[in-house]
This record gives sequence, structure tokens and C-alpha cells, in this order.
Amino acid sequence: MNALNPVSAIENNCISARTKLCYSSTNFAFILWLHQHHRHVLHPAIVDQIDAVITNDPRVQLKRLCKIIIDDWLNKMERTNPELCPVDMTQVTYDLVASYMTSKTNNENKYFGRGTYVGVRSSIVYLFTMSNHPPPAGFRDRMATLMKGFKRTIVEHRVAAGETLEEGKDAMSFSCLKLLCKKFFEGDKDEYHFAHLFLTLGVESYGKVGQYCASSFE
Repeated sequence: MNALNPVSAIENNCISARTKLCYSSTNFAFILWLHQHHRHVLHPAIVDQIDAVITNDPRVQLKRLCKIIIDDWLNKMERTNPELCPVDMTQVTYDLVASYMTSKTNNENKYFGRGTYVGVRSSIVYLFTMSNHPPPAGFRDRMATLMKGFKRTIVEHRVAAGETLEEGKDAMSFSCLKLLCKKFFEGDKDEYHFAHLFLTLGVESYGKVGQYCASSFE
């Protein structure tokens, strides 16, 4: 493959490597769903590749699918070469995406947290970007309405089930912070010393907590 020209290289670098990894993981699931329900939307080559893999030993199936979908397709997309996108985004409609998103539930048939669906929306919009094809008219407005609906529906379901409405990671407890600082301070590796410094600087604005990190082990 020829080297990208400067403009193409800059366009392909529109998101961080970490975000790209998240999008690839999310779009991996989207592509498998399309393969099962809307095969015609996928590039014919990737359909054949997936078909060949899913007939093999299921113990190695996931690894091979990741190699095909993520390494051989998603990670090689170029905005100036739409044919490298594994999905024909000209056929991706709001109704198709909404159908996929509402199908994503856990083992108890409950919706995940709103952040999951925000991530799905962003990753699919990224496919539009890399395929150099804009979302269909009204897609973004209808998607915004869908996300508001997800938020209210998830809250209602959790309230009815008596579950917490909080999402994401819990804040680090003070006892956990003390233990980490102690372990890092007592460690003899350079990375331990750096980690202790990082914790100290990170919580310095929290008054007594920062003072504890800075002075407890002197």
C-alpha cells in the first residue's frame, strides 16, 4: 500500500489510538451483528472471511474473527479509500442502527448503562467518517432523540428494580488510597516511586488527603 499523502495522514489521525481501540472493539460487535442480520451491508470479502471462520473450531473462532475484523479491516481503514471500510455505509440507515442499539442488552435482557449506547453511536459515526460518507439526512437529530429515550428508559427500569442510578467507577476510598501510597512508598522500583508521586500530585488539591500522601511515610 502506498504511503499516505500529508492530508490523508492527518485526516486518519483524527482520533487517539486509545479511542480508535475502543471504536474497533465496539464496531467488532456491530459487524458480527450485521453479518447475522444484514449481510448485504457488509463488504463481500469480509462476509466470505467470516463465513469461513465460523465453521471452524469455536475455541479459536473469536481470535480469528478479531484478526479479520479488527486487524485486517478496521485498523486499515483510510478516509481516502472508502473501499477499505468493511461496512457499506451508504446502506446504513438510522433504523438499522437503532435496531442494533436496542438489541444490545445483558444476560437478563436489561439495557446497559447509557454510556454503552453513547459509545456505540460514536463508533458508528466514526465508520461514516472513515468511509468518507456522511450519515443520512436526519440521522444525528433522530439519534439524539434515541439517546434521550435510552437515558429515561434506563432510569425508569432501574428505579422499578430498586437498583442504583449511578454509573461508572466508584470513587477511591481513603483507606484504599492509604494502602496504595504505603505500597508504592515502600517499593524499591522506580515505577513505584513515580506512582507515589503521581498519587500525591493527583490528590494535592484535596487538602488533608494530599498532606497524608506527602508526609505519612517520611
